Amino acid sequence: MDWAAQRAKAARGDTSTDASSSDSPSPDAPPPSDDGEHPHRRHRDSGEPGEHHEHRKAERKREEAHEEKPEPTPWYAVVGLGSFRLTASNPNFDGNGHSLSVSGSSFGGFGGFGYEFNKSFAGELRVGTASSQSNQLDALNFGSPVSSPFNASFDTNSFVSLLLKGSVPINDDLAAYVIGGYTHFSADLSATILGNANSVGSSDNDFSIGAGVEGKISEDVSVGVEYIRYLDTTNGNNQKDTVDGTVGTVKFHF
Repeated sequence: MDWAAQRAKAARGDTSTDASSSDSPSPDAPPPSDDGEHPHRRHRDSGEPGEHHEHRKAERKREEAHEEKPEPTPWYAVVGLGSFRLTASNPNFDGNGHSLSVSGSSFGGFGGFGYEFNKSFAGELRVGTASSQSNQLDALNFGSPVSSPFNASFDTNSFVSLLLKGSVPINDDLAAYVIGGYTHFSADLSATILGNANSVGSSDNDFSIGAGVEGKISEDVSVGVEYIRYLDTTNGNNQKDTVDGTVGTVKFHF
């Protein structure tokens, strides 16, 4: 039965059907397309997703990408490089009552590991060193009858620091922190005066305190700058040693 006859039959209220009209569309359905296929069926069978379906697919992709990337662990490595201010002063350097002082800035750095207990609190272990600091002095200061310039040096062997770090966020990617703990420092104060070599070793332990800022450049990497006074103490040789560090830092999460 053709389409026009079907509509006329519906208008008369005749609901009888025959085998030829069993698959005919309802009177209220839109006419078939030129290719004989019902438009609703063609849209349903075409497999073309709607706008809502495309939105859900994009959301699923973002969720899958987020799930595939694991969160950084609490463990991290840290490296610092910069300027260290070294000062050593011994009132009886040569055993004859002559004092010797050396001070100045030198290049140094450290490497270490840390563990973040939470977003605000972490602990770090650092091992570092700094280049020698030397001053030119005059032997007249040591009782010489003639002026004789010589170099005195303060050589840093190594330092080890165990530190605790407390951070306060400034925004999502930037934080300020205070850092403090305990440092063991090993160095030598040495000079050769009128052919006589003298050296006094230092092995100091002292509390350390400092502050800094750091910011994320990716999910796993942060950069920053900090200042720490690693020690300011007088050892058993009555030698006063002071070590300060101003460095740039890079932190890598595992």
